[in-house]
Amino acid sequence: MICVFDVTAGPSRGGRFWVLPDEKLEIGRRSNAGFSVSADTHLSRNHCIIEGGKSIFRIRDIGSVNGTFVNNSRVNVIELCDGDRIRVGNTLLEVRILDDQNPHEADGMHFSIQNQEPLEITDNDETVRQPKYSVPSQMPIRVSTVDI
Repeated sequence: MICVFDVTAGPSRGGRFWVLPDEKLEIGRRSNAGFSVSADTHLSRNHCIIEGGKSIFRIRDIGSVNGTFVNNSRVNVIELCDGDRIRVGNTLLEVRILDDQNPHEADGMHFSIQNQEPLEITDNDETVRQPKYSVPSQMPIRVSTVDI
């Protein structure tokens, strides 16, 4: 089980993050928050925490100035459901709860580790073994390099 959050409005629009069972993730303006949106001036530094349980996910406001809203109702703590819409500051999140642990499942992207010999990458005389991943052939793959 996984709880996926798609950012549909606000400075981080288009972003995606997720929480697994038994994980906690803080949302806020602080740079070391699990999901940091420093550009959202209506978001508190320590705004809210998302908690994953064995079979549920919860959001808990941690004293934010402007509040945490789920489906347009201000909340202190609430269990999240698939399709909920969360507003924190000017950031709007859409909740998806999936049985699979692939956060991109709803987009039709499926990744799997194949039982093949791992790819070897050599860097500074050290060999690093990496598993091979398969990507659907209809998916375009963009690879970019940066010169340092």
